[in-house]
Amino acid sequence: MEGQKEFVQIDHNDLFPYLLVNIGSGGSMIKVDGDGKFQWVSGTNVGGGTYWGLGRLLTKCKSFDELLELSQRGDNRTIDMLVGDIYSGMDYSKIGLSASTIASSFGKAIRLYCTNALEGPPKLLREQLGYCWWQCPINEEGLSSWTTITHLAHQRIHLRGFYICAIVFASG
Repeated sequence: MEGQKEFVQIDHNDLFPYLLVNIGSGGSMIKVDGDGKFQWVSGTNVGGGTYWGLGRLLTKCKSFDELLELSQRGDNRTIDMLVGDIYSGMDYSKIGLSASTIASSFGKAIRLYCTNALEGPPKLLREQLGYCWWQCPINEEGLSSWTTITHLAHQRIHLRGFYICAIVFASG
């Protein structure tokens, strides 16, 4: 089902409880137990505002949409340190990590810079920087949401907000 969106019907009688994750300029997590029964439980300062602000500094893009489009054309393998980079191209199957799992966002940037220290920083493609940065808020919000929902013993997460809707739209 990769690359496809599927809308599902949700039985209102089986809707609650759930964690509402709103990813806008930052992220908010709201526990929803029923109609009119909700409580803010967590949040993060990383979201679309963070993505747009730092993304603009990294890529010189003039608009959020331009940065989003640029990010879709990138490839993170030269900038992000992956599990395979640590384990000689192999998966770390003992704990279920594939070789393509990000171990450290922008983890290779320091090595690239040190290798060319006399020449200055390498000329990285804007698309690569955009793509690596695009994944950071998604990973941050995903981990934070999973941790929160596990703590609450809820089974559903509903994602909302401008940033996540823009990501879904751009992803096809």
